[in-house]
Amino acid sequence: MKHFYLIISVVVILLIVSVCVKCTHVDRDSAYYIDKMVEATVYGKYRAGVRASKRYNSMTDSYKIDFDDIYWLSRLVYAEVGADWMPDELQHQVASVVLNRVAHDYYADTVKDVIFEKINGVYQYQPARSGSIKRNPNERAVRNALYVLINGSVFDDSVLTQGPYIYGDIHAVYRDPILGSVIYFCEISTLQ
Repeated sequence: MKHFYLIISVVVILLIVSVCVKCTHVDRDSAYYIDKMVEATVYGKYRAGVRASKRYNSMTDSYKIDFDDIYWLSRLVYAEVGADWMPDELQHQVASVVLNRVAHDYYADTVKDVIFEKINGVYQYQPARSGSIKRNPNERAVRNALYVLINGSVFDDSVLTQGPYIYGDIHAVYRDPILGSVIYFCEISTLQ
């Protein structure tokens, strides 16, 4: 009887170890494909990024990553607040406003469409108008955009604007210590 319990114990331990090894393998593979998406975005290799996101999405039950979202959101983050001295939190905030707009009925339904959207004939994001959105982002901007895509907005869903002017109730303010500029993140409760 002692041998029976010993054998059962060994089998249970082996099963646990095999499950843990499998989880580690999947996590390692997931991280590999996330790194490939980041690299593809930084170097402007769109097709390679799409392939990496498809591989990542095929092996995970968690958040599915649309490479188009990483590609455009990281470019916007980099163009708007990509300076080295600007904090990661600020990059998360800019990315969050875009995601909040995607989720809101008043704005376009995709990250790319929100970034390039015109309201009353005016681009909502200056980099879309100026063309600076076409520059490849750095790795930091990509990872910060990816963080928000995976974890969700850092703001309440009513924070829908950012810029040098106040367009509603102020939720957060960033005062740039180098440029002297100000970015207001504002809540808008009445959009139709």
